[in-house]
Amino acid sequence: MSVVLARVYKALASIGLTALRAFAAMDSWAQDVIQVDINECASEPCQYGGLCVDLINSYTCNCNDGFTGTNCETNINECISSPCLQGTCMDRINGFTCFCSVGDMGTNCELNINECISEPCQYGGLCVDLNNSYTCNCNDGFTGTNCETDINECNSSPCLQGSCIDQINGFKCFCSDGFMGTNCETNINECSSSPCLQGSCIDQINGFTCFCSDGLTGTRCELDINKCSSNPCLQGSCIDQINSFTCFCRDGFMGTRCELDINECISEPCQYGGSCVDLINSYTCNCNDGFLGTNCESNINECSSNPCLHGSCIDRINGFTCFCSDGFMGTNCELNINECASEPCQYGGLCSDMINSYTCNCNDGFTGTNCETNINECSSSPCLQGSCIDQINDFTCNCTDGFMGTRCELDINECSSSPCLQGSCIDRINGFTCFCNEGFMGTRCEINISECSSSPCLQGSCIDQINGFTCFCSDGFMGTRCEIDINECISEPCQYEGLCLDLNNSYTCNCSDGLTGTNCETNINECISEPCQYGGFCLDLINSYTCNCNDGFTGTNCETNINECISSPCLQGSCIDQINGFKCNCSDGFMGTRCELRTIACGDFYCVYGDCVDVGSCVCNPEYLGRSCDIKRTCSNVTMETEFGQARLPMTEVGIVIDSEELCPEEDSEGLAAPIIRAVCQVSNNGTTSWNASIRCQDYVTRQLKRKLMASFTMITLDAL
Repeated sequence: MSVVLARVYKALASIGLTALRAFAAMDSWAQDVIQVDINECASEPCQYGGLCVDLINSYTCNCNDGFTGTNCETNINECISSPCLQGTCMDRINGFTCFCSVGDMGTNCELNINECISEPCQYGGLCVDLNNSYTCNCNDGFTGTNCETDINECNSSPCLQGSCIDQINGFKCFCSDGFMGTNCETNINECSSSPCLQGSCIDQINGFTCFCSDGLTGTRCELDINKCSSNPCLQGSCIDQINSFTCFCRDGFMGTRCELDINECISEPCQYGGSCVDLINSYTCNCNDGFLGTNCESNINECSSNPCLHGSCIDRINGFTCFCSDGFMGTNCELNINECASEPCQYGGLCSDMINSYTCNCNDGFTGTNCETNINECSSSPCLQGSCIDQINDFTCNCTDGFMGTRCELDINECSSSPCLQGSCIDRINGFTCFCNEGFMGTRCEINISECSSSPCLQGSCIDQINGFTCFCSDGFMGTRCEIDINECISEPCQYEGLCLDLNNSYTCNCSDGLTGTNCETNINECISEPCQYGGFCLDLINSYTCNCNDGFTGTNCETNINECISSPCLQGSCIDQINGFKCNCSDGFMGTRCELRTIACGDFYCVYGDCVDVGSCVCNPEYLGRSCDIKRTCSNVTMETEFGQARLPMTEVGIVIDSEELCPEEDSEGLAAPIIRAVCQVSNNGTTSWNASIRCQDYVTRQLKRKLMASFTMITLDAL
């Protein structure tokens, strides 16, 4: 009978425990052999939300992401792989957070912040991005950190005899009379045309003097002297004498022939170094720059025009000196000093420039005028049972033994692991106490009487229990007495739809594409080969990957530099493609990021929509006004009186057409709609603007138009604003 039962049990073993129990209900000997399966998951051994799977006299834990260990008791440190490329790593539950170094950003601090994005370099300067900084390569004629300063080529006083007008990367000289040349360096020789007909010529400033041969006179030695008939007395009346003559000279002259002009400059009447020019019975003073008056006695006050924009003015000889208010600099105190240039805000704080000051917007976790102070998050004593370690905008608690939690607020339940093998557990602070069941003793109730002497375990070792035993089966067997061969594929160990093949005391997995590992648990990282070019971020997928490209690149692997010149952004010039941008080389006469502004130089500014007719004066196109011809003319807001009521026209630029249906009521009994106002702002040849408006009614029904009202009028001409 026992041989038959053994064969029956072997057959039922392939069916499972339920069938064995059913068979045991029919056989008293089988009832003694078949035992009840203990649920080892009842004590909830899997920590941090792990899923417990009950096995024969054992269990396994499927841990939540971020945890590992037999009981999921270990938090996986995601910082071990050093994922933060440029910064420090803080471990999280199933993740990490990177605190990037200054000048870097991104989930893994993999991106260098491009300080050139804001286009800081003015007047077409080329911006070169650096690590946490930038530098500007300025166009000729400009300087400064951001190319913000137009170099004044007149500062070196290049015009030797004349006035200087500063221009972009150059200057222009307006020479004094008698001088010429690029720098007014050449004195014009008025003697080169040989103006003295009979005598020698002496060149003067903007003139000449003739020294005539004997018997000749005149400005150009053109007069022959013949006693009185030849007017020998140059500046007086002649009295003929015998074979001679006598001259009576006019005021201011002397000499035998009144040929000598009395030099009124002998007394040096011209003050402060002014040059004296002798005249007939008089003189005139050519004053040095900065002086005026008959005798150059008055010092010109160059401060009278209030040249110092933000400061006080001290008058000098032919000039002035500005003492700037705090926060300003420049010859005319026209420049606001950028207190943020020294980057005073620490730890990535954002600096906002103010007048003679600045303010810092600090990153989270920092404070102070310059964000220099790390806020101590431990000052509030957040750790209830342990010590606190301050971090950047955070803190970490080192808990006293027996406590856990972000703030050490949780008493660890040492009984949660079911340490008392045969008894009940009482939790203590950092410990536990076991109350053993009858028949057991020891700290963990681990000692009992041995029921294993009869060798009941067929394929394994025996552990004694109270009035019973437990079998620890050899690999590949299960059952109360280790009588059942285990199918290792029952637990579906092959993840992600891998195919499981059962072996003797083992199994093997045929994994889906893109997966590997004993249980197909590892996703093959297609990003290992770094396929994403030019700093693109690679996102690993199942058996694939995708690239998140940096700005300015595209393509499956970010291999293509996007050509920003395709759209022809440079309106008047050639386009040079750059990384995530472009640069315009403007044609002569144009400027701006897109060469959209016409640049007709007119002294110290430009005529945008007009022509320069004189240094410092623009003639604007009819539709524009302002010193630089950059303001479009407008028509003012008006209220029209019509037979249908009032209509309001808002302030509008020249050339804009507006339609207003604000007068339209419901259709009348004849199916006619009320008037529609159409107006256009226009400009006349003399630069004045006016409204040209009309009113019309339209028939919105299918039958022919029964009535049409037309009223046209022109508003009173309004001067441009």
